[in-house]
Amino acid sequence: MGCGLPSWGALVAAAHQFADEKMPEGADAAQAAENLASKLPGGAEEFAKLVGRALYSVKSLTTGAYEAFNENLLLENELLSAISALVMLSCRRGHGTVITYNFDDLLETYLAERGLFAYPHIEQPSWFLNEDVSILHPHGFASRRPDVFPSSKTITFTALDFDRQTGQQSNPWRAKLLGLLQSSTPLFIGLSGQDQNLRSVLADVQQTHVSLSAGHPFWGVRICTDNDAHISIWENRAVWCERVADFKEIPKLLMAICKRSAELMTKSKLGIK
Repeated sequence: MGCGLPSWGALVAAAHQFADEKMPEGADAAQAAENLASKLPGGAEEFAKLVGRALYSVKSLTTGAYEAFNENLLLENELLSAISALVMLSCRRGHGTVITYNFDDLLETYLAERGLFAYPHIEQPSWFLNEDVSILHPHGFASRRPDVFPSSKTITFTALDFDRQTGQQSNPWRAKLLGLLQSSTPLFIGLSGQDQNLRSVLADVQQTHVSLSAGHPFWGVRICTDNDAHISIWENRAVWCERVADFKEIPKLLMAICKRSAELMTKSKLGIK
């Protein structure tokens, strides 16, 4: 289900390459990224630009040179197609909201190809621009169209970045995420739960979600595979984990949800019980 973007390790390696820094052989990617960020004279802003450049570059297996990723893979991606269908369901009710911890602009691009105005929010507070879909990027955003959507000045990438953010009650992003999650039934896709800042938010929502008064055992749903190693992290925070056999099944499940929702909506509008 890949979109053609580099893996985490390949992204860190490319960032070193573009910075003309040698990545230590066998080094932990997260620690190597933190060390690289600390060396750059332009600080966090230079590092964000560097990662943005590396993000949309893929190393050729034949030449070893870095090339732009193949955007044709984007429109063929089944998961993006299924997420787009879910977002369209929300838009029928007026507006859609997506929270993504990715830096890329692929979802914005995909939705635009489907005729939706998807606006990336890169800081909080921010204005609502009457967009069809609000896409929130709490960890930062690297835009390929800076003349249309600016990139964020910084990104949350290294362990030090996460350490500085975790548990900060006054952080505007934390307040925004809490407000959204406390009053909705969110669907989590592609998140492991290893992000300590996210875990802290989940723990707060568990204690404050609007469904508490109704006695619901869970306030959100996460889709994962049967052999997922992080199920307890989520269910201990009252997020149900819906299991599928493998990742290829996730788009099918999302499309089944869309189909069921459309059937219920049709019956409701026609007065069929």
